[in-house]
Amino acid sequence: MHESIELSVIIVTWNSEAEIIDCLNSITEETKDLEYEIIIVDNNSSDKTIEMIKSLSGSKMNVIIIENIVNSGFTKACNTGIKASKGKNIMLLNPDTKITGNALNVLVQEISSGNKTGAVAPQLL
Repeated sequence: MHESIELSVIIVTWNSEAEIIDCLNSITEETKDLEYEIIIVDNNSSDKTIEMIKSLSGSKMNVIIIENIVNSGFTKACNTGIKASKGKNIMLLNPDTKITGNALNVLVQEISSGNKTGAVAPQLL
């Protein structure tokens, strides 16, 4: 675990080309002053999900991509991402999600507050 990475965002994809770019852009646009990593675990998509992620990761964001050769299911893919993570905290995020209002910072602040909080979740709109 790297002490400087506060949050590992794990996103499991499967044929998510229609949503994933908006999801990734929302993370980078709405998350400031927080050291985080994004790990995509793709469950053997047959569309252009991986190509779209790779086109973004080379330009403005650093995304770790794990490509499963079979669809291992959501839970196993989440566990694969968690095992590869380096952050102090883990967030499981669906690819059709958009982050707003500095939400990741707020969640990390709450979980790190010392209130013996074991888990936090964002408001879903």
